[in-house]
Amino acid sequence: MKKNPAGKVRVYAVWLPILSFDSRPGDLVLRRMTDRRVRQFWDSGRLVAEEVAHHGDPRQKEPECCFHRRGVLWDLAAVYPPGGSWGERLPLASVFGGPVISQTEAIRRELANVGSRSKVP
Repeated sequence: MKKNPAGKVRVYAVWLPILSFDSRPGDLVLRRMTDRRVRQFWDSGRLVAEEVAHHGDPRQKEPECCFHRRGVLWDLAAVYPPGGSWGERLPLASVFGGPVISQTEAIRRELANVGSRSKVP
């Protein structure tokens, strides 16, 4: 986000419990993403993760990572094109994989290519 401060993008960071002792992220964790274009959510019931795992575009290749043994997606980065909306299915993502840290360059490329000329969803 720092490398593309004018980019018209929206980031949704969805935090969810994976291990039995995981809890809502604290301020220290939430401060990792302080950009005004970032929205962070605590998904205690893993609802968003399950929807992304089961209601994506059928053409979307499944990531080779990121599946918890209960079938829940986690540590996944997804970049959707401008104008895409979540109806019965998610749109086809241009970046869809993880862990998030390994997707950094792909995300940067997408933000540089698309973010600067799109509308904020």
